Amino acid sequence: MKILIIDDERTIRKALSHALQRQGHEIIEMENPLKAIELMNIENINLIVLDLNMPFISGNEFIKILKEKGQNIPTVVLSSQPDSINKTLLSQIGPIKIISKDLALPAIVKYLENYL
Repeated sequence: MKILIIDDERTIRKALSHALQRQGHEIIEMENPLKAIELMNIENINLIVLDLNMPFISGNEFIKILKEKGQNIPTVVLSSQPDSINKTLLSQIGPIKIISKDLALPAIVKYLENYL
């Protein structure tokens, strides 16, 4: 399964990437959501793991752009403040799950594995 991880925090990207690769997944890491949108035109992505608070454009804007392009890819949003997210807005955009960045890495990986 091909997973796109979009997060401006390098440590989080690398930790998730390493853990998911060990589970046999192909991982693409992106820091810049604008470049990730370009990538989506040429790559067949099965799952997106996305931070909401990023430079250039927010995770919310990224999701809106995907929806406008007709790409309905399952997305897991990582947030350090999951209770403050506008879940109503996100649910209108596409298949979204929200998990806390504060969870231990094995718990996040287990959640992603179950979501796949």
